[in-house]
Amino acid sequence: MSKIKIAFVIDLIAEHPGGTENQLLLLLKHIDKARFDPYLILLRTGRQILPEIPEVHIHICHFGSFLSLKSYFNLLKLSRFLKKERIRIVQTYFRDGNIVGIMAAWFAGVATIISSRRNQGFWHNRREILILQLLNRLVTCFVANSQAIKTYTHQVERVPLEKIEVIYNGYDANADYPLPLPEQSARPAGQLDLEKYQQVIVQVSNLREIKRIDVLIRAAGVVAARYPGHYSWSSAKDLNVSA
Repeated sequence: MSKIKIAFVIDLIAEHPGGTENQLLLLLKHIDKARFDPYLILLRTGRQILPEIPEVHIHICHFGSFLSLKSYFNLLKLSRFLKKERIRIVQTYFRDGNIVGIMAAWFAGVATIISSRRNQGFWHNRREILILQLLNRLVTCFVANSQAIKTYTHQVERVPLEKIEVIYNGYDANADYPLPLPEQSARPAGQLDLEKYQQVIVQVSNLREIKRIDVLIRAAGVVAARYPGHYSWSSAKDLNVSA
């Protein structure tokens, strides 16, 4: 039985990969190579890493700006590549990856197109949402990484709920995840004085709107009000951690 050829389309894998890139790399690492023949398609080059994952083909599309005519020639070249390689499944990530990947896969006649939704459209303007609403008709199914993203995709992009599957983020318990922080900013766990707390809830993220720290703050207020005496707020200063 021949392997199923599947291509994953993403803008690029940044020099310091974020959540979505790491999830894709994790998937490529653990995908069943006996059943699937995976391709990683990067739209562009730049300050990025080219991951060395056994049995994964890497192809760079060189798609630049949507305002460049050359980019659309490269989109057609990507479509011909998908057709030549007989790719049967295309899965797309991020805004540019979704738009370019869906179009290229459709032009190539790919049987199954899967489009990922991993945030609540923080980078989408009204024009881009209209473009996605048109392209979504070509998509076989959608993958969201939370129920909230599924609801958003249904309400804003008008995707039927039955076409959206929720697959939560994975975590490799055996992997080493070093923190890219200056030495003076990180302190050993033993210095955090956590023994006095029964439960500790931590959010580790960039201080950006997309990380929805406001949701954590509101949720903490609800929990603290519902269970008085069990939870209390502690700032980085209280925990003896440098901000």
